[in-house]
Amino acid sequence: MDKLKDAFNKVAEGAKNMKEKEEEKKKIKDVLNHKPINIRELREHCISEFGLVDSSIRKKAWPILLNIHDEVKVKDLKDDNTTTPKFISFDKDKGWNKHQNLENEKMADQIDKDVNRSLNHYPSFGIKSRRDQLSRMMNSIFQLNQDWSYYQGYNDICSAPLMAVEENMGFHVSVAISNYFIKDFLKSSFDKGVIPALNLMMKIIEGTHKEVYEKISFLEMPTFAVSWIITWFSHDLDSSEDIYRIFDYCIASHPAVSIYLAAATVIHNKDQLEDLEEGDIATLHMIFQKLGTENFDLEKVIALTEDLMEAYPPEDLLYDNKKIGFENDSPIIDPSLQLTTKIIQVAKETQEKYIVYPQSRVEKYGEYVTKGNLAAGTVTMICLYFIAQYYRSEDCPEPKPSDF
Repeated sequence: MDKLKDAFNKVAEGAKNMKEKEEEKKKIKDVLNHKPINIRELREHCISEFGLVDSSIRKKAWPILLNIHDEVKVKDLKDDNTTTPKFISFDKDKGWNKHQNLENEKMADQIDKDVNRSLNHYPSFGIKSRRDQLSRMMNSIFQLNQDWSYYQGYNDICSAPLMAVEENMGFHVSVAISNYFIKDFLKSSFDKGVIPALNLMMKIIEGTHKEVYEKISFLEMPTFAVSWIITWFSHDLDSSEDIYRIFDYCIASHPAVSIYLAAATVIHNKDQLEDLEEGDIATLHMIFQKLGTENFDLEKVIALTEDLMEAYPPEDLLYDNKKIGFENDSPIIDPSLQLTTKIIQVAKETQEKYIVYPQSRVEKYGEYVTKGNLAAGTVTMICLYFIAQYYRSEDCPEPKPSDF
């Protein structure tokens, strides 16, 4: 009788979720069909339960959220040395495909190996052709961005855009994610990005959940979280829908979001850490190796991540970075390199069509300046000043309250 009741409850819950998802889809489509599109509202849907719901919406929303919408600026690598940016339609663009012959043979060989073990979390139909597409995407990305260093797990980052929005758009989405969110991990040494990220994760846990920190503080380096952070959990989760859901959330958030997600995942599993003995690294790693199948309520982890970002705002990284170790050109600590700033910079030419920028982030920029935090000689804060001045200028129209 109990089994029958449980089965009935599962069916009822599934029907309820389906209805709620359909209602959410309608709301998101209304946002996307409104001109100009309210970016802040679209981001809020990404953060709320279900995210963007399905990939038919992601195909339109991800490019908008990443500020590439239906025209893409591509690098001009012709021999004429022109620096004029080219703009081409998403639907027609395949210019990047001409650069798939990666000159770095060692990197190309590693990409080939990783591609052959990729896409196992996604529907297997046509997997060979999908892997061919993934190979073209990644080889082209690193041929066009030769200052980036490939890392194992980047194939997982590119797999989600490929499967969600197809090859061509997936290429541009992957490049945008690389530029605005994971650039620190594409540097020549993990010391420049991954180690600071792990330091930050521990700092977040220590500052918000001291009792959890004390359970794992014996670790010299919490390496169990590396793949979570550098692949946005896409290497560890079994469900493609969960992977897309995390990408929805990360694309709409601060560049440090995967680090906060990692901290939230540890805190979410704090009950399992109660009996952990100091120095028991094997048990600790075993607890978190189960991530893809158990111990991971995604919506609760995302909600907890939001709480952590409120308790320890990413903007505070501007002041705490000396203890963490990111380089000065990190989008995680430098607002001038973040996606929101880029949206402000192009607002004048796109506002009628798309952009209503997120007021809260811009207000933060202004707050840094007005509080007198402009440190003399620091490029970062000079950038903040000019962004704030631009936003307040007569040329940049004030958003109406109704826009938000």
